[in-house]
Amino acid sequence: MATVVMEQISRLFINAQQLRQIPQLLESAFPTLPCTVKAHKVPWVFREPHIIGGYRQPDHSWRYYFLTLFQRHNEAVNVWTHLLAALVILVKCQELSETVDFLRDPHAQPLFIVLLSAFTYLSCSALAHLLNAKSELSHYTFYFLDYVGVAIYQYGSALAHFYYAIEESWHTRVRGFFLPAAAFLAWFSCFGCCYGKYASPRLPKFAHKLFQVVPSGLAYCLDISPVLHRIYSCHQQEEGCTNQAVAYHRYQVLFFLVSAYFFACPHPESWLPGRCDFIGQGHQIFHVFLVICTLVQIEATRIDYIERRPLYERLHGDLAHDAVALFVFTACCSALTAFYLATAARDGCSAVLNDLKALKHGEIVCVVSSDLALKWTVLPQPNRSNFFIVKAEASSTPPLVSSMANSTTTLPGKVMGTPGPAGRISPEGSQVLTKKKLQDLVREIDPNEQLDEDVEEMLLQIADDFIESVVTAACQLARHRKSNTLEVKDVQLHLERQWNMWIPGYGSDEIRPYKKACTTEAHKQRMALIRKTNKK
Repeated sequence: MATVVMEQISRLFINAQQLRQIPQLLESAFPTLPCTVKAHKVPWVFREPHIIGGYRQPDHSWRYYFLTLFQRHNEAVNVWTHLLAALVILVKCQELSETVDFLRDPHAQPLFIVLLSAFTYLSCSALAHLLNAKSELSHYTFYFLDYVGVAIYQYGSALAHFYYAIEESWHTRVRGFFLPAAAFLAWFSCFGCCYGKYASPRLPKFAHKLFQVVPSGLAYCLDISPVLHRIYSCHQQEEGCTNQAVAYHRYQVLFFLVSAYFFACPHPESWLPGRCDFIGQGHQIFHVFLVICTLVQIEATRIDYIERRPLYERLHGDLAHDAVALFVFTACCSALTAFYLATAARDGCSAVLNDLKALKHGEIVCVVSSDLALKWTVLPQPNRSNFFIVKAEASSTPPLVSSMANSTTTLPGKVMGTPGPAGRISPEGSQVLTKKKLQDLVREIDPNEQLDEDVEEMLLQIADDFIESVVTAACQLARHRKSNTLEVKDVQLHLERQWNMWIPGYGSDEIRPYKKACTTEAHKQRMALIRKTNKK
């Protein structure tokens, strides 16, 4: 008996050892992926407000971004919430197909369209969050695809509400314009979101949100009107509202309003910057509540399809075929709009590089920005062994172009070698340090202090000369180590060695000791003489 017990224990021990090896086997089955990076290591277009870390590095293979499905990064929750929801929609569609004849029953076609549109927007959203980090062009393209999916879902929801949930009194008021207006507002929502994303480099952040929220809000107000009228009518009955579908519709509205709040307001990451990089972002909460809203909506539509058949057969007749044709038309218009703006975004990205390539032979061009956390890529040109272009991949302000060959400074698109007033950049709005910023700095020190105009010009010239000298020396350090990339550490090394400056948070997480500048005896004597004179 004891021998049998010991054999069973040994088998359990072997099984436990095998289970312990499962994580190692899974780790060996997948290739090692590059680590995520901080926000200052990626181009500005990938950065999200209050999200400091967890960004995937751009310019890798497509295989890498598909494999990041199993990596921890700041888009992982967004991907998985909508990916799992899309799979749930497929299962739901399979279950309904066993009892509903989508092919032969024309009144079942709106139900199929809402299932198809829900699966489309969830799939497009998952793809956008998974693959947008490949490049700037991929970022625009996949988010435009996401907006097409949103437009398709908006029309699918409007059709389902109009076909199954509407009351006869509301139907008589809106039947002449509801579906065409819903189709137009769905396309307008797609256009607004795509244009807001396309023009985001030139727009304030709130304007970008307005382009997304306002058209989508108008579409939702129309789409949900049959449901709100249905809820109101049900509660006006003397015996009370006990309809199960109406209860689901109430939850649908509630969950959507909660999700809309978290979409418009970046909470809680704005309260806890850096602590919601991987989980807890407002957009992730928006995804969760929107998924719940979609599932509740589909269940309410299913119940209405079963219980209200006599009503919608009498109200709509053979409207289903026209509604399906309008659905296809809306999807095509939205896709063409997104394609047009994606083409414009691609041309814009190409134009920047082409302008840099058109600069003079024999010059090294550096893009100077107020953002110190830049990654610079040195691109050797064909048949030009002494010509390089240094392209900033992470700049949050319009770049300033500085030639290291002749020390002239120009704006992008301006003729090389044409300096601005007083040797500085013109116009003033593109400077790293402007007169307004300089005056603000002086007011912080002494609100009553005023700078003479000549002093302002001299300080601005000193600032421009300092930036040019630092960039020139950093480029030389990069060439000295025979690197194709001008990195932050090159700038940091020059600042530390030449100027005894160390900027925390850039280049390295190493804690640097503060080095006090040496004071000569002559300086001490002069300071003592000044203090003695001031006392008199």
